[in-house]
Amino acid sequence: MTNFAHFSYKRLIRNTLCVIIGLFFFLGIYFFVRPICSVGRSMLPTIQNVHFLVTTPRSHNPFVKLQRGDVVIVRCEQRDALLTKRLIGLPEDTVEIRNNQIYINGTLLHESYLYESMVTKDVAPFTLGEDMYYVLGDNRNVSADSRYYGLFSGSDIYATVDLNNQPIYWLVLAVLFVNMLLWIAYLPDWDSPRTAKV
Repeated sequence: MTNFAHFSYKRLIRNTLCVIIGLFFFLGIYFFVRPICSVGRSMLPTIQNVHFLVTTPRSHNPFVKLQRGDVVIVRCEQRDALLTKRLIGLPEDTVEIRNNQIYINGTLLHESYLYESMVTKDVAPFTLGEDMYYVLGDNRNVSADSRYYGLFSGSDIYATVDLNNQPIYWLVLAVLFVNMLLWIAYLPDWDSPRTAKV
């Protein structure tokens, strides 16, 4: 009776740990770090073609606050795809393109991240509504962005990309993954006898 109770107790601990670790890994991936592959030349030189990024999902994440200049992943319904772009216009901003330059609320936007000088048609000033965003690629002369697909809503913004801390995010993702594998491999047999008695 004692051995059975002891065995059940250890099994309960093992199963509980499995659930906690699995939940921890799932929540970490779902809320904080999610890998994605960015394909295309529209974000050169900031992001190379076929570049793996760790993103921060925006859905259900109260810690993600969008700011002008952020690199974001947006859902594009017209192409049924995720696009990597630069956040240029925020809700209630007035955006204008004049003489191949971007003006936000009448002020010239200085963009040191551009691949080359933009050559594009003028766009008369327009004001973004609530929860509407204007995005462009850094390699603007080849980028298909808000100039072609229009504005994006907040719900279209799938994730943000913190380019300065990519090594840290990859390390966190690797630690989560390795720990999950180790626990899965170890826990099923942790209460089994290590020696056989005859």
